[in-house]
Parts: sequence; structure tokens; C-alpha cells
Amino acid sequence: RAFDRAGTFRGRRAIRDYWKTQIVGKQSNIRFRHVANDMVLDAGQRRAVVKWLAEFRSRRLEEHRGREAAPCEKEVRFVQVAILQFSPDACRICYLEEYAQSRSDQRYAWPPLDATDQQLRAMIR
Repeated sequence: RAFDRAGTFRGRRAIRDYWKTQIVGKQSNIRFRHVANDMVLDAGQRRAVVKWLAEFRSRRLEEHRGREAAPCEKEVRFVQVAILQFSPDACRICYLEEYAQSRSDQRYAWPPLDATDQQLRAMIR
């Protein structure tokens, strides 16, 4: 599923605004691992497909019937894939499209960030 309802972000400002509100504004204690072996780069088209694992605390408002929404934090873990398009000089991302598969259920054996590439392949493919 798309990570964000908008799903895609075109232009530097839209990408910056998305990261500012969704990542910086709502997440803390972020841990990240790039799955380098699954990256696909097409230099001719200035396009890449990348995958990473992330763990973080997500801040949000939780609504309860008949009461005001209260702030809460939730531990989040996911595998995310993004399609990136780079500017003509290949120095900036000008298009971002993200998809994520997440689990917050403790019963699910989510791969740790320090898992080997072989362990990751066995668990998230």
C-alpha cells in the first residue's frame, strides 16, 4: 500500500513538505537500514528503486468516542520501497513514490535491522 495517502510527491517542495510533516514532525527514535542489494539504478533514466527497513516511534492523536483526541506514541516497524526520479543534473530527487509493509503486532517475527542479507531475503520476500 502507499505509505502516505497522497502516494506520490512531485517537485522538491512537495517532497520537502512531506518529509517535514510526516517524518520530522511525527517520528522519533528512528533507526534505519538500507537494503543495498535490492537497489536498482537506471542511470540513463535517472531513476532508482530502493528498499529499507525502519523502526521508530510515531506520534499521533488517538480519538476516543465522546472525548477529545489525545496524543499517543506507537512503535512502528516496516519495510519500505520507493521509486525515485532524479533531476537532470542527478543531484536532487524530483519525484518520490513510496510503498510500505508494516507490522506493529508483537507476535510477528520482524527482521532486526542487523539481520544478514540472507535472513532479510528469507523474511521479507
